[in-house]
Amino acid sequence: SNYDPVRLWLCGCQMVALNFQTPDKCMQLNNSLFTMNGQSGYVLQPDHMRHDSYEPNGSDARNKPYYVSIRILGARHLPKLTRSIACPFVEVEVCGSDCDLSKFKTTVISDNGLNPVWPLPAEQMMFHIRDSTLAFLRFTVYEEDMFSDPNFLAQATFPVKGIKPGYRSVPLKNGYNEDLELASLLVFCEIQQVRKR
Repeated sequence: SNYDPVRLWLCGCQMVALNFQTPDKCMQLNNSLFTMNGQSGYVLQPDHMRHDSYEPNGSDARNKPYYVSIRILGARHLPKLTRSIACPFVEVEVCGSDCDLSKFKTTVISDNGLNPVWPLPAEQMMFHIRDSTLAFLRFTVYEEDMFSDPNFLAQATFPVKGIKPGYRSVPLKNGYNEDLELASLLVFCEIQQVRKR
């Protein structure tokens, strides 16, 4: 298994060794980090991390905190693990520094893995992001089996600083970060900068 690379990135590490044969959350975060630069293999450290005054666990006045609101509206063409009909739910989490970690999950939609729709008004998931430079928004789709245990179906992980507001189609990937043909989530995103008092 892999260790969490975000903690090392926050300390300023330029190279983090991971096992690419393990399809886990840590590898998905690593792949997400390199999506912002066209997957060229190098990402420049955020500006505030290149100053001598940088503290990995401290708050930096240069960071602009903001709120990210996510509503899961629907999905389509979710993969199936067995011949049975999936009962999907979505877990949305922010991965990053300790002050940004949070997680929400939707209700379970019974017997509809082809095109599940979450009832309106959709549940609003509000995330307070204090350090967006190394924060990631992760969507994980699970199936609830007959014993109410979650089984992984698909995921999508994005850097928070790359999120755009509005209605968005989120293409889903498998555990190895390979595209799942036609599988996607329909979400609505709102982003608001936190006003200082």
